[in-house]
Amino acid sequence: MPLRKIKVLELAGLAPAPFCGMVLADFGATVIRIDRVTTILLIIFCLIALNLEYSQ
Repeated sequence: MPLRKIKVLELAGLAPAPFCGMVLADFGATVIRIDRVTTILLIIFCLIALNLEYSQ
């Protein structure tokens, strides 16, 4: 895989981000997706939900 050593941070809410993350993952990149707490979707990427309004 040509991108196996690459890590990509995908921010939810940006229109082309899910497609670009999927393509990069297909080429071997590790894609870390950051979603809003209220919009957690179960997909094949690693998911991290952050609420930046609270320090917990």
